[in-house]
Amino acid sequence: MTPSPTPEVPASKRGPRVIILGGGGLVGEALVRTLEERAFPLQSLTLLAGPKAMGRTFVFRGHTVGMTALEGFSFAAGDLVFCAASPRFAREWLPRALEAGARVVDASGAWRDDQAVPIVVPGVNESLLDGPDGRCVALAAVPGAFVTPLAAVLAPLHAAAGLLEVDITGLAAVSGAGRQAVEELATQTARMLNGMDAGAPRVLPRRIAFNCIPEVDGLGEGGETDQEAALPVELRRALGLPALAVSAALVRVPVFLGHSWVVRLRLSRSLTPAEALEILGSRPGLVLEAPGADGVPGGYPTAVTEAADTDGVYLGRMRTDTTRTGGLAFWLVADNVRACVAVPCVQVAEAMVARRW
Repeated sequence: MTPSPTPEVPASKRGPRVIILGGGGLVGEALVRTLEERAFPLQSLTLLAGPKAMGRTFVFRGHTVGMTALEGFSFAAGDLVFCAASPRFAREWLPRALEAGARVVDASGAWRDDQAVPIVVPGVNESLLDGPDGRCVALAAVPGAFVTPLAAVLAPLHAAAGLLEVDITGLAAVSGAGRQAVEELATQTARMLNGMDAGAPRVLPRRIAFNCIPEVDGLGEGGETDQEAALPVELRRALGLPALAVSAALVRVPVFLGHSWVVRLRLSRSLTPAEALEILGSRPGLVLEAPGADGVPGGYPTAVTEAADTDGVYLGRMRTDTTRTGGLAFWLVADNVRACVAVPCVQVAEAMVARRW
């Protein structure tokens, strides 16, 4: 199959003209797949990328779609923009899209600390898409990959029993740092398995093969990493709980795809593990480990075995946390590229389209 001479792929005349900013990256690729699998109605698809991604192609609805260079591009050619680029590129280019009249779903993190921009988690707070004038907002952000599945699980538990405190230990797959980090893990692993030195790290701060790195996206002055500082802020905003006590510790682990969470929480009204699982049982996209005869889950999912390359969020080891009154603890895994970012982005866009902007 040869590349199409134009990045625009005819589809449905009823839908918007879609642009993916950062279309050459892992999230961009997952967005293309998700748009196709969910049969998102669109007139055309344009993938914008920087020089490093030029020449990369993806297949969409039977057509090969190439990359379009950012320089000189006019956002007047689009109605809906997904941003899967870095915050730096987002800050530079998304204002141009908004000025051109496009709606934007931003996964870059550039506007997550802006109180005027809603942080939207599908199934939790889509009502934030309704602007004060009754029209759909022009710009919506999705939270970071560690927040979306967590908010989807915590929201129904809060509604049932009142959430007071959350402690999170997150195990971050290398794909969260991009395609080059994935390649770095593969290269280091292959070299070490062949009796060679892993070589100096170029993407991640330390060697990642057969190692764990307690630094995800840079250490700040106070000792927290950027993502550890951002996670509590984004989770509070997503849940609408500005006073919620949240602590987070994130560790980069030698896993290609799929984040994992160890979560401990405190509720104002105690729930048994069986009660908690019953509350969560009707949550779309959430896959629960079946409880045994005594009401305690018997198994657990893993990022590699169950979650990788799926849309599901998998929960296991639901149990009572005996160290605190009203305490529960559980284990969570999800594909950090697909289930945590690409699918929520498209679901937010679907909600925008449903509002007939």
